[in-house]
Amino acid sequence: MNTQQELFPNSVGPSHHNAPETSHRAALANAPRSGSQRAKVLLAIHNFGYVDRNAVGPGLNDDEIVNASKLTGNSVRPRRGELHQGGFIEDSGGRRSSMLGNDSVVWSLTDKGLRAAKELTD
Repeated sequence: MNTQQELFPNSVGPSHHNAPETSHRAALANAPRSGSQRAKVLLAIHNFGYVDRNAVGPGLNDDEIVNASKLTGNSVRPRRGELHQGGFIEDSGGRRSSMLGNDSVVWSLTDKGLRAAKELTD
């Protein structure tokens, strides 16, 4: 099965599909807007990702983001990818079990993500 990137190689971000690549990159670099799905994912990691989780460190895996944000997995995964590409979140290096029992990346906020989250909550 082809990935979205293979099917749409020029699609790199949350902007109009006919926009130039620079517009796609700028959209990824911009802080999430209040009420957007990207903001909900960012705030889920910010608000719920600093609980002691068996010494794995701060952050949430995708299943935990779904639960905290109240979004579907099909909405969370692309938004999480956009936040990662935009430099707002990063792979913490930790892993936790998914609902299916597989190792899952624990995503944590970068300094840029922390600043964006604070702007959303102020």
